[in-house]
Amino acid sequence: MLAYRGFKRNDAPKMRLLALGIGLLTTGVFLAVSVANIAGADTGDILIARGLVTVTGLCAVLLALLYR
Repeated sequence: MLAYRGFKRNDAPKMRLLALGIGLLTTGVFLAVSVANIAGADTGDILIARGLVTVTGLCAVLLALLYR
């Protein structure tokens, strides 16, 4: 939330990427697993969904660190 507020205040793309990455790593994984579980996916599909959301979040954080 703090990174998003920093993005809105300063209009900094780095902060937007950081907020997106942290959001995906925290609530994104929970939502992906919940939706996959409700949809009736098996364990392997749930792990793939969780892994994809985690990797996407980590890539967003990495881009935020490397963005100039």
